[in-house]
Amino acid sequence: MAVATPSLAGIGLYSVAEAAKLLRASTANVSRWANGYSRTYRGEQAHSEPLLVGRDDGLRQRGLVTFLDLMELLFIGAFRQHGVSVPVIRTAAQRAAELFNTDHPFAVKLLQTDGQSIFAILEAEDSSLTNCLIDELVEDLQDRQLVMPSLVRPYFHKIDYGMLEAERYWPMDRESSVVLDPMRGFGKPIDNSSGVPTAVLHQAYLAEESVEAAADWYEVEEAAVHDAIAYETYLRAG
Repeated sequence: MAVATPSLAGIGLYSVAEAAKLLRASTANVSRWANGYSRTYRGEQAHSEPLLVGRDDGLRQRGLVTFLDLMELLFIGAFRQHGVSVPVIRTAAQRAAELFNTDHPFAVKLLQTDGQSIFAILEAEDSSLTNCLIDELVEDLQDRQLVMPSLVRPYFHKIDYGMLEAERYWPMDRESSVVLDPMRGFGKPIDNSSGVPTAVLHQAYLAEESVEAAADWYEVEEAAVHDAIAYETYLRAG
């Protein structure tokens, strides 16, 4: 029986194809963002580095991404959907890595985009600002000018953060029991209460053709089966 390498325990592991499915993105895009790519330009070979600045070379060679990589890819996908260019994302990643002293800058809390620039929200620690009723400052990661936040951050309420980085992801919002937690089930989608993988509950439902029977078989609430069905159907519709 294979034993997980201790250094890989609790980080969550996904193939690029699996990550793409979870993010409802194309495998080609996720591979380029995570692993970089080579291309021929004007007869010369050129290489584009990964957008994940802290990408582990060993995991990259094995075609795997971690939970923190997955959270970064979630935001990279959102940035691209909002029209943010790859060079801007790359610059922002490098600057945010410096600001937060982390290898996973897009997995830290309080990032947002206006479709042109990527911002990191910084806690206001300057005592001179305490009388200005300013609780947060936003630093434009390209020109480093402080501006006030102005946009909704739609993904943040789906993520539980620790002191700095993402710890859990609720892909269907918190009304659903489905969660991705690198400390549980290798980071795969599970029912939060029981820990049973959503794919298992969904397959049980398909086999039994009954929510009640699937719930009885795995000793979970029927609501957990309904949530698993909704989530797995959502993934397949992407």
